[in-house]
Amino acid sequence: MVFSQVDLDLSRGEDVKNVIQFYISSQELTTLKKARGEKLEFKKAKVKTEDGKKLVEKLRIRGQSSLSFDRKSFNVNLFFPHVFSWGNETKALKEFYLISLSMDENYYRSALSYHLLAQLGLFTPFIAFTEVRINQESQGIYLVVEKPHENKMEVFHSPFVLRRGYHHEISDIKFDKNNSSWKKADYLKAYDRLYELPNEFQGDSLYREWNRILDMESYFTWLAFNYFMMNGDYSDELYLFALPESKEIRFGILPWDYDDILTGQPHKKEDYGFHEGWNHAFMFMAEEDMDRVIGTDTFLQQKYLENVQKLLSKITPEMLKSSFEKIYHELYPYYKKPEIIQMSKYDLRGETNLKKFEEDFEAAFRYFVARHNWLERLIGENR
Repeated sequence: MVFSQVDLDLSRGEDVKNVIQFYISSQELTTLKKARGEKLEFKKAKVKTEDGKKLVEKLRIRGQSSLSFDRKSFNVNLFFPHVFSWGNETKALKEFYLISLSMDENYYRSALSYHLLAQLGLFTPFIAFTEVRINQESQGIYLVVEKPHENKMEVFHSPFVLRRGYHHEISDIKFDKNNSSWKKADYLKAYDRLYELPNEFQGDSLYREWNRILDMESYFTWLAFNYFMMNGDYSDELYLFALPESKEIRFGILPWDYDDILTGQPHKKEDYGFHEGWNHAFMFMAEEDMDRVIGTDTFLQQKYLENVQKLLSKITPEMLKSSFEKIYHELYPYYKKPEIIQMSKYDLRGETNLKKFEEDFEAAFRYFVARHNWLERLIGENR
């Protein structure tokens, strides 16, 4: 179905809802701003509370690409929860990431993607925009994100979470042996098995064997979402977590890092398997071994295409409209405070403002609506 023109109705939030303020020494603040490529930790940092300043358990620089910018992202552990608001929802968090959004043009791409993924049932951590202040100086707009492993292990009681890296190497592991009937090595063996199976099976048999270990419906939906959003960096941006309700080891997925949507091509076109030929498979790139198998196996291609269709039936122009309006309402107040928005001058694309944001934001909405309608027609022709 092709939808008629859908227009945004941008209501403006009035007040900045979230502020978190840290205190470090003036020398540490200077070091923080000048640091490049270093994951510094501020062991005597304090945070402002209603009862005064209190020590934090951990305040540490995090990330990879963002390490080269003045505005750093942080890994935060508190001894007591800090309350953040998102719409009508509030959540008290003790462990979270503060993402600087230094590479997220006009600050909405990650939040929009997570909001859409949440509606698809693929993203469960809490998010919210916040101002970060250090020593009473604004550091600009940040996205607070509940730590993925904390969300899956503490809220959903998963005993095992891993982060898949490039070429399916494991970049991080969290394991709760007290909440698992399996050993850590068992989970790792199951993960490795995903990459052995294509040597033994193909077509329907491969799909069934994969699906015993990994929720393939969710994996296909994630691939289709990345294609729809034109996400230029995703194969190493995926968490796998053990599904606690499963009698055997089986993984669900949790997507991560969406500051690279609406890109013309992946980060490294020559390295990541991107070429025009992958458009027939409705994949944005084929860097990952599993994805290349999916894109070249006739049965898996068809199975995946069915999930692309399902995705388009869910991410309708009306759903896009609702999500864009939600993000605008939450983000607008931060743009209205000069002290906050002027910090954008330190970001990848330089200083932004409300006019630039609104023009880019509305253009992105119109593009996604048009892309949705185009893809529906294209898939119809390929059926």
